[in-house]
Amino acid sequence: MIGRPIANTQIYILGADMELVPVGEPGELYIGGRGVTRGYLNQEELSAKQFLPDPFIKNPDSRIYKTGDLARYLPDGNIVLIGRLDHQIKIRGYRIEVGEIEAVLAAHLSVDQVVVMIREDEPGDRRLVAYVVPQSGKQPILAELRHHLMKKLPDYMIPTIFVMMEEMPLTLNRKIDRKSLPTPDRRRPELEQRYITPTTDLARALSKTWSEVLRIDRVGIQDNFFELGGNSLLAQRVVSELSQSKEIKISVVDLYQHLTIDNLVNNLQAGKKEESLQNGTPREVEKRRRNRFEDQAAVESVAIIGMAGRFPGADTIDALWENLCNGVESITFFTDDEIDPCVDESLRNDHNYIKARGIIYAYPVVAQNAALVHLPHPPGCPHVPLYNPI
Repeated sequence: MIGRPIANTQIYILGADMELVPVGEPGELYIGGRGVTRGYLNQEELSAKQFLPDPFIKNPDSRIYKTGDLARYLPDGNIVLIGRLDHQIKIRGYRIEVGEIEAVLAAHLSVDQVVVMIREDEPGDRRLVAYVVPQSGKQPILAELRHHLMKKLPDYMIPTIFVMMEEMPLTLNRKIDRKSLPTPDRRRPELEQRYITPTTDLARALSKTWSEVLRIDRVGIQDNFFELGGNSLLAQRVVSELSQSKEIKISVVDLYQHLTIDNLVNNLQAGKKEESLQNGTPREVEKRRRNRFEDQAAVESVAIIGMAGRFPGADTIDALWENLCNGVESITFFTDDEIDPCVDESLRNDHNYIKARGIIYAYPVVAQNAALVHLPHPPGCPHVPLYNPI
């Protein structure tokens, strides 16, 4: 935490267009006030880049200094430093600040120092790597570190690889030398469960594919895919590799439901047994299915879960997907005559009132906050499909 600006100093937290960002939102920290000089001595080009005209003061000679720090205001007026803008990275389509990951990881009781960076040791294979120096006398458990991060950060901000270090390399100025951090090796990380060798052809094929995609030397049949460094993107690669080279058909959902090779093998074998139930006369198939269902019901409950959705401008899943891919807007704009006559006139005349929204046509149902709400017909309102844009 930085705190508050001192006397005769202004602190601005600005967005990309030099606009003030709301409280709690991150932005770049700029310093203004009497303590800010007009530039660097004999470095006009650098001065023009770092010392900018103060857009919030009419004096043309006033300058604000562009710090390059990422910060945000707290509701109480204090300022929190998040990290450096030059440490921002983009991975899997997301722009993230590694300082935020480092701050969360450093809060773990077993962690003394941490550096998070992106590495591309093989062309096209960008991975988030965390270098960790443990607290004296403590040995962090990889699963605990991942779980700690997952409680506060989204999936794409979880490092794929964790490297344990005795100490961080330093520059001559005693700062962490990020360029000297070692390339992660391919050794299987230390997990809570011991390594168990695959013994069947199917298990060995799955282990080999996991090892190649995750870039580690070996994978045991009880190893958790995500504790080894897996994520949703790598899960898709595993599914693709198995389908193309091993002709093993699984889905990403299968991988999420069966996190170890042992569980995945059992699921695949159960699928083959299911196919065998289809062989024989209809009477034999029905008898085998009934017996199998009774056996399962004796040991576990059965839950049937269904999910449905309705979306403006799309009657089918295919239509919704086409709209998303083609950027089709599913917003309906209304004239004054088309708005629900029961909407208050003062609201209609409010210049901030937007006469548009997504609509699902279903008499007498209207779309309200993305849910379907059955509305009674108020007195004086015609029996027609109602539009209620808000």
